[in-house]
Amino acid sequence: MRGTQDLWGSNFRGADLAGQDLRGAVLVGANFTGANLSGANLTDADLRGAILDDAILHEAVLTRAALRGASLRGAQGRHVGLRHAVLDEAILSGASLTSANFWRSSLRGLVAIEANLWSATLFHADLDGGDFTKANLNAANMTLATGREANFTGADLHGATLFRGVFTGASFLNANLWVSNLAQADFAGSHLVGANLKDANLAGATLDTGSTV
Repeated sequence: MRGTQDLWGSNFRGADLAGQDLRGAVLVGANFTGANLSGANLTDADLRGAILDDAILHEAVLTRAALRGASLRGAQGRHVGLRHAVLDEAILSGASLTSANFWRSSLRGLVAIEANLWSATLFHADLDGGDFTKANLNAANMTLATGREANFTGADLHGATLFRGVFTGASFLNANLWVSNLAQADFAGSHLVGANLKDANLAGATLDTGSTV
C-alpha cells in the first residue's frame, strides 16, 4: 500500500493489513475497528482522531506516529513500537498493549482506564494529566517519566520503576507499589492513601507535607 498515502477518513473496519507499509500515511479519522495491523509499519503516520478499537497491533511499528485523540479501546498487541509517538488525549481504556515501547512519547491527558500495559517502556514519557485508574503497569519502566496530576488510583505498579520520575499532585490512592523502585522520584503533593508501598525503594524520594501515606 506504500505510495497510496492520503487515506484521510478511510474505512478499514475489519481489514487485514498485517505487514502493510503505511509509513507517513495520512489516516486522520480513519476507521480501523477490528482491523489486523500486526507487523504493519506506521512510522510517521498521521492517525489523529483515528478509531482503532479492538484492532490487533502485535509488533506494529508506530514510531513518531500522531495519535492525538485516537481511540484504541480494547486494542490488543504485544511489543507495539510507539517511540516518540504523540497520544495526547487518546483513549486506551480496556486495551492490552503488553511490553509496548512508549520511549519518550507524549501521553498527556491519555485515558487508559483498566488498560493492560504490563512491562511497558515509558522511559522519559509525558503522562501528565493521564488517567490510569486500575491499569496494569506491573513491571513498567517509567524512569524519568512525568505524571503530574495523573490518576493512578487502584493501578497495579508492582515491580515498576519510577526512578527520578516527577509525579507531583498525582493520585496513587489504593495503588499497588509493592517492590517498586521509587528512588529519587518526586511525589510532592501526591495522594498515597491506601497505597501498598511494601518493600518499595524510596531512597531519596520526595514525600513532602503535602503528601499523605
